[in-house]
Amino acid sequence: MPDEETTTEDVFDDTEPTIEAPMADTTEVADTTEDAFDTSEDSDSPYSNDGQPDDAYETDSGVDESIDLGGVPDEAPAPPDGWHKVKVGHFSSKPSKAGDKKWAFVLNFQNGYSHWNHFALGSPTGGEFAQRALKTFARACGIGDIEGKEGVLAPFKPGDLLDVYLYVQIVVNKEADFPVNITAFCPETDPPNEDIVSDQASEDDGLPF
Repeated sequence: MPDEETTTEDVFDDTEPTIEAPMADTTEVADTTEDAFDTSEDSDSPYSNDGQPDDAYETDSGVDESIDLGGVPDEAPAPPDGWHKVKVGHFSSKPSKAGDKKWAFVLNFQNGYSHWNHFALGSPTGGEFAQRALKTFARACGIGDIEGKEGVLAPFKPGDLLDVYLYVQIVVNKEADFPVNITAFCPETDPPNEDIVSDQASEDDGLPF
């Protein structure tokens, strides 16, 4: 790999990796949008059956009605600048194109937008910076210090960071191929002092936050 100046691109490689399940091989990794659709019977989600029996709904396939979804975007738009509450989704350990070690986590925003957060841990130019960034991310996900060793982060596995809520601060460049740039992390138990952006359309729209 040729030498190059260390930039945030070296540390956060935004190429989409192959999703891997951190648990047993038999674990099937679902789509990153799964958290936005709660189909349990006790859910208030518009995507559930609201606890009603199946025969309470019409099943007539001959209804002469069409629906136009042509103007609906395929993906949720990038959230606005500021602090957002997110949930850590899937994990990937797919190496970089150069074969260097890289960890990546999906962060799911309230509006359904998903962002891959990459840590190019083995990069010759940005690996140390990536390790510090991952350390900050892990602390925001609740990983503490080794007992009796203040300031020394306890060892952790990728699975320890999954399904965790935290706050992230982002700057958005809508003209870029990967518009969201994360600039800071904050634990859910210690929210930032600044205002937190709400991405929800309404408080009762059935989304998971």
